[in-house]
Amino acid sequence: MELFAKMDVKAIQDGLIMKVGGVKHFSVLAAIASFANSKGEAFPSQDKLAEMVGYSRKTVNQYIGELRETKIDGEPILVVVQEKTPKGRRNKYVLSPKSGFWFGIVTKSSDNVTESGNGVVTKGLQEQEPLLTKTNIEQENNIIFDNAKAVLQYFRQQYFNKYHVAYQPNWGRDQAMIKNKLLSNFTDNEIKSIIDVVFKEYDNRWAKPQFPRPTIGQLCSWLPNEALAIAQKQTEENKRIEAESKKYEMNDDHFERLLKEFE
Repeated sequence: MELFAKMDVKAIQDGLIMKVGGVKHFSVLAAIASFANSKGEAFPSQDKLAEMVGYSRKTVNQYIGELRETKIDGEPILVVVQEKTPKGRRNKYVLSPKSGFWFGIVTKSSDNVTESGNGVVTKGLQEQEPLLTKTNIEQENNIIFDNAKAVLQYFRQQYFNKYHVAYQPNWGRDQAMIKNKLLSNFTDNEIKSIIDVVFKEYDNRWAKPQFPRPTIGQLCSWLPNEALAIAQKQTEENKRIEAESKKYEMNDDHFERLLKEFE
């Protein structure tokens, strides 16, 4: 069993390289694609990418940022998600079919060779592979916080949405706390869930006369574990409700048999 990557020639001929920003941007995209699994997920370091394409790490980081902002037919060609691992945080790169690459697995046997994979790019490829029309981009509806400032800005946005006033941070102190207490201990999705739960539940659960509204200090001390526990409980409850509802799903045959029992 071997991984494979295919390039959509028609997309290249239709101007894909220019659409993604030119040859330099496309070379970085292709370098990332070379590490991708069958789902279009890749985990290369930026140092390795810089070595492969011959640019500085700073330049590669710049191009990756610009590729993340590039959309074709309304779909981002590259999504970057930060994950927490036992060794620290790492970037997961997810390539959309709009990137011009299609990934899959080659399974070899004594009798034949078969291919399977995710992602289609152009209409032509969709016609050839009609079943491969979805990508894991659709499941990667994740937010990525590049730094502590991005977390702080998300908190401030949610604060304004909730209370219709601007949160006035101590930028240096608050970013330092976010970096040391949040980014080092939680994934981006967990941080987003924590902040979302805080603004949904704070007034009913934690508000006090001296602290009527949430603060970054609370967010970087006792609030995360409590908020995350609520988020996880809500997720488990949603799964339980979904499982319970499936018990009562009936197809037409089942429904007809049930009716006959009452005749």
